[in-house]
This record gives sequence, C-alpha cells and structure tokens, in this order.
Amino acid sequence: MKKTILTAALLLLGVSLFAVVPITINYQGYLADSGGVPVNGQKNLRFYIYDAPTGGNYKWSETQSGVNISEGIFNVILGTVWPIKHSFHREYYLEIHVDHTGTGSWQVMSPRHTLTSVPYALAAKQVVYDNTLTVAPDGGGTTSTVSRAIDMLMGTGAFALDGPLLPAPSNTTPWVIEVKGGYYHEPGTFGGAGRIVIPGYVTVRGAGYNAVKIRTSSGFQMTGTKSGMEGFTITNTNYTEVINMAACINCYVRDCLIESVQPNPAINMTNAVESEIRGNRIIGYGSGSARGIRIGGINRCDIRDNYIDINNPALPSANTGSYAISDAGSAIINSYITNNTIRYNTSGSGATAGYGIGLSSGGSGRVSSNIFHLGIAPKDIVDMSTYTAPASTAFTPDGVNNQGSSGALLSNF
Repeated sequence: MKKTILTAALLLLGVSLFAVVPITINYQGYLADSGGVPVNGQKNLRFYIYDAPTGGNYKWSETQSGVNISEGIFNVILGTVWPIKHSFHREYYLEIHVDHTGTGSWQVMSPRHTLTSVPYALAAKQVVYDNTLTVAPDGGGTTSTVSRAIDMLMGTGAFALDGPLLPAPSNTTPWVIEVKGGYYHEPGTFGGAGRIVIPGYVTVRGAGYNAVKIRTSSGFQMTGTKSGMEGFTITNTNYTEVINMAACINCYVRDCLIESVQPNPAINMTNAVESEIRGNRIIGYGSGSARGIRIGGINRCDIRDNYIDINNPALPSANTGSYAISDAGSAIINSYITNNTIRYNTSGSGATAGYGIGLSSGGSGRVSSNIFHLGIAPKDIVDMSTYTAPASTAFTPDGVNNQGSSGALLSNF
C-alpha cells in the first residue's frame, strides 16, 4: 500500500467579484510508498475540502488527471477545474485521494490537512476579467439582451458577417457576460429554436435574482464544459425544461429564482459530470405536473441548498406525477443531495403519485439533511422501482438525517 502526505505548502492566490468568491490554491505535496520511497511519474489525484478534520461535510472537490510527480514532489493549483467559493475566514481541511494504478481505484490519504486562514486582504482583492461582455436593458451595455451577447461572441445570427469575437472561449480564455439589473424578454440565440444556448467556457452572471428578470419562451441550453449561470429570476412558459445542462462537465447553476408553468423539469442535469446546482429557488405551477430537478446518471455532482416548491397554491389538488428531485430510473454516482427544502403534494398513487426525491438503487453518494414539507413520509424519498421508501439494508446511495414531512427524521438507508 502507498501513502502520503509528508509535507505540504499552501498559498492562496486568487479572488473574485463577490463576497463569496472563487479562489485558487497553490498546493505542493509529497507522495511516497509504504517503504518511504518517493513516487515518480503521473498520477490521478482527487481533492476534497471538508469543514472538519474527520467526518463533517465536504464543501468542494475536483479531480486532476496526470499530475506530474518527481522524487515524490507534486504541485497543483486547486480551483482550476472547479471554482473554490469559500471565504477562508474559518478553518477547512483538505483530503486527497490517489489513483495509483490509473484504473479508478482511489486510495484515501490521511490525515486531512488544515487550510488555515489567510490575510483577509486576499479575500477582498478583485480579479479583472479580460474577456467580458455587458448586457443592459437601456442600451448602456455591449448589447441589450443575453441572446444577442452570445450571438456577438460566437459570430452567429446578425453578427455572422463580423465573425466571432477573439479570443474564442476556452479553458485559458473564458468569457463572462455580466447582466445588469432590469427586465429582459429574450428571443433566443441564433439556431437555438427559441432557447438561449450558453457555450462552453462562458458564464452568464446576473446582478441577483431580485435585480434581473429574464423571460424566455424555451429556456436555456448549457453546452460542453465549464459553462455557468447565476443571479437571475427566470420565467418560462413553454411547459418544458427551463435550464438544460445535460451531459455538461464542470458546469453550474447558482442563486437563481426559476418560475415556470409545469416545468418538465426546471433543471435537467442528467449525465452531467462534476457539476453543481446550488442555492436556487424553484417554483412550479399550472394545471399539470411540476418537476424540479432531473439528475439521472450524474457523476460527482452536488445538488444542495435549494428551495423547491412543487406544491404551489396554484397547483390543483388532482395534480399527479410531480417531483422535486428525481433520477428518473438512472442511478447517480458519487453525488450528493444535501440541505434542500422541498414542498410537494402526493396526489395519485404508485408511479403517478407526486414525491419529494426519487432514487434508483445501485448508485453511490449521499442524501442528507433535506427537509420535506406538506407531503407524507412514505413519499418524501422513494425507491424508483417501487415508489415506496427505500429498504434500509440494501439501498444505495446512503440517506441520513433527512427530516420528513411529519417533522420526524426519516429512517436512514
């Protein structure tokens, strides 16, 4: 068996534009085998930040492949694959996993390493993005709609003759579209069939969901790698997906208010990898089913700190088939559903009944600290094969510390 980590050096390098801001951490470590012989070559490393030295909750993770190790020493910059958004005004702890064989067999290194507090001046510093477009409804920005900003960036639609802006969006040249406060009625990007298509390496960032309201007929389509959305109210009237981030890699939707007639679902996350849905409010209403977040087949993803209301007073009592979060029959892998507040109704029976969270056994990860309201305990979390509560002895992923609609804790599984 191989072990690590004998020494480590930490340096916080970066920052962001908001109070809780992305930073990068320059981490140097030392890796040796059980006999103390330094490791050489390339290894896959996975990093987790926890809020406790043992146990606790993990707050961030990313995987870096093919890390060069020479005489046991390796250097990585954490936060380049997935943004780190913590203030570091308290202690956090870094846990490292090593895939020695390149076969996906991960070994957990212990103990965790303390990420100590840094001078608060670093948390206040700001990054100036080189590649930025500004959207403002009064014409004071680069364009007056998000759709046209993306068309301008990609050189499509009315901007085809001008060609795309340079540099093209990439891992080293990401673009940010800053959306100023106001009301936007979006026509959709060129070729999007009414949808706003967000390319890879492009983040669309609003001034906050109390400040920016976007109305679309067909919603948003996130594509590729490292696209992001945050800080909007989004209203949609097309009875379908409001945001589709299916098969995205390292993408996120954060701090949005999503209001939709019969969303199906509000956010589709199926088959996404290392992506995140965090801090959103999702409200579904209308005369039929309202569905919150679809997560089938996701791998190393987070769904946390969301408020999902599919029991809005506008929903009829006869509504069936609604859910807050569901894998729709395709198990999740190494993913986490935590700290969500869920309101739902239970009209119908069996497969047609509304439910809170639906999971398929055989997956991995954890469902924890969710709060359910207005449903009934047997439908708060259901096994998708039976539409009944998961069997505690055999079901995976794990479920712990979830508060049921009755106010009592649900049985762990």
